[in-house]
Amino acid sequence: MTLKLGGTTAIIISSPEMAKEALHKHDIAFSSRTIPDAIKALDHHKLSIVWSPAKAYWRTLRKVSAINLFSPKQLDSTQVHRKRKLGELLQHVEEKCRRGEAIDVGEVVYTTVLNSISNTFFSIDLAGYSYDLSHELFKDFVLGMGLLAGKHNIVDYFPASSVFDPQGIRKTMTNYFHKMFRIFNSIIDERMQKEDPYAGSDLLASLLNLTKENSGFTRRDLLHLLLDLFLAGVDTTSGTVE
Repeated sequence: MTLKLGGTTAIIISSPEMAKEALHKHDIAFSSRTIPDAIKALDHHKLSIVWSPAKAYWRTLRKVSAINLFSPKQLDSTQVHRKRKLGELLQHVEEKCRRGEAIDVGEVVYTTVLNSISNTFFSIDLAGYSYDLSHELFKDFVLGMGLLAGKHNIVDYFPASSVFDPQGIRKTMTNYFHKMFRIFNSIIDERMQKEDPYAGSDLLASLLNLTKENSGFTRRDLLHLLLDLFLAGVDTTSGTVE
């Protein structure tokens, strides 16, 4: 059956036979997601491994991720960072218990995840267990983007109104993306000032080597991929913090 949601038509598949027809026989045609207007900020939906259509560009991003992030070799090379962050978490909890102080579980878990990801990606810490500005900024950015992406947006039901962005959601998301990209660019620029910026076992070194090889993978692609991967990891604990 069909359901009209404003100017958008949704198709509801409610039988195993039709599900097989759509997902097995015509999987390519149905593989792309419905893209919220908020995700179209800075053309992220065209450059994102999460939102781009399953075509040549998406396959390139999938290959880059499989080789440079999820391969056994890459995971083994960054394992030491994750173990060190877990050790720091345990040490922090022990010190708090010894002093008889309360522990905000959500905050310390978020900090540990944030630093584990930032060390895997960049070999640096982005937060400390005491109050830290970068910690608060990232938490605000992640929660803000998550809320915007899930917020009811009239443009998603009446696409013709997208030119006006009546609720200002895409504009706000654009500002969030710009802030995240400024942080990523500052980290990349700092890395490029090192004697050998392409050396290292973290994700950034692998991706910079791809841009150096003129493989068609540009800095713009790198920024959007980092945004996807970083938010996917940090967002798993954002609910806990609140």
